[in-house]
Amino acid sequence: MKDIFIKDSGEKTWLTPRYILDPLGHFDTDPCCPKNMPWKTADKMLTKEEDGTVYPWSGRVWLNPPYGRDGIPFLDRMSKHEDGGIALVFARTNTAWWHQFIFPCAHSILFLRGQIRFCRPDGVPGKFWAVAPSALISYSPFDSSILEDSGLDGYLVYMKGGQA
Repeated sequence: MKDIFIKDSGEKTWLTPRYILDPLGHFDTDPCCPKNMPWKTADKMLTKEEDGTVYPWSGRVWLNPPYGRDGIPFLDRMSKHEDGGIALVFARTNTAWWHQFIFPCAHSILFLRGQIRFCRPDGVPGKFWAVAPSALISYSPFDSSILEDSGLDGYLVYMKGGQA
């Protein structure tokens, strides 16, 4: 199977579908935006050339990091970002990065039902479903309330005693 769901592997770029992104509201910064994005993800959309791992982030962040090891620096930074935001990642809870950057730092986690069919760079849904289930990670009480009210199908878990 050639179509492996990696956000930006150098060969393939996969976009978050609008049905997931739209209910999450306005974002100020997207540090992992592909070139020629067909829809707006945030006021400031940083491409690979701008290097979102070091470029200043401001406000609420939308994070769909590169999948694999390239995403770890983004998740590290997101776990320390004080203005909150939401990250979309595979729900691979057995990985070290979940135990370092999600479980101890997230306010809540929405485990999405089923798997996502990410979109190609032109916005058309891909032929195949993602290879793993996904989760939306909230890094603030405000973002947890957005997840709670989003209408997205899944199971919302509050972390560290957080409440919306």
